[in-house]
Amino acid sequence: GNCHCGAIKFTVDVPDALAPEGSRHILRCSCSICTKNGYFLLHVPVGDVHFVDSSWDKMKIYRFGSKTIDHRFCGECGSSVCIDLQNIPIEQMKGKIAIN
Repeated sequence: GNCHCGAIKFTVDVPDALAPEGSRHILRCSCSICTKNGYFLLHVPVGDVHFVDSSWDKMKIYRFGSKTIDHRFCGECGSSVCIDLQNIPIEQMKGKIAIN
């Protein structure tokens, strides 16, 4: 995948994402920021996402509320790329990234 301008590039290992049992990893969050961004998110373990050419470091971060979740976006085109859930206070979501 990539952002709109192509500055942020990544691959995701999701062999079962389209299988019926894999669909549980895809969700549309109804919180304010996800609604505004139009997120349709795939939740995967951090190790299953591979950012190309330092794309992870190129992204800008937006935090709000408890400031524990990083909403990452391209600093060039502004495309929402992912939500870093590694520090989220919800145990079953820790260690994951939600890819848009």
